[in-house]
Amino acid sequence: MFERSGQLSAASEPAAGLARVAMSRGDLSGASRHIERIIGALDDADLERTSFPSLIRLTCYRVLSAQHDDRADAVLADVAASLGATAQRIDDPEVRRAFLDEVPANKEVLAAAHAVHTPQAGQRP
Repeated sequence: MFERSGQLSAASEPAAGLARVAMSRGDLSGASRHIERIIGALDDADLERTSFPSLIRLTCYRVLSAQHDDRADAVLADVAASLGATAQRIDDPEVRRAFLDEVPANKEVLAAAHAVHTPQAGQRP
């Protein structure tokens, strides 16, 4: 419905939820179909007005990563940068810390971004 009315960012939240359900059932193909519908909206400023923009982007990253899709790293970098920008606008250091460390999706994004950018033992940076 949202897609037909031109509100792709509004359709992104339910599509990401369906992708998470498909992933939990081991249906990577189904998850991929759902995120492909929202990949184009990831750069949409309206996505920031959804309830959980980080979770939408994280879901796309999870699916792309599971498929070893080259777009996964760019999506992860985008969501990490978006989180950083949002965190910079939070004046209270304790609230900023809670935003980054206690919101499960945000915490997972930062851990994934750190893992991607930290060389494994025996690898060169």
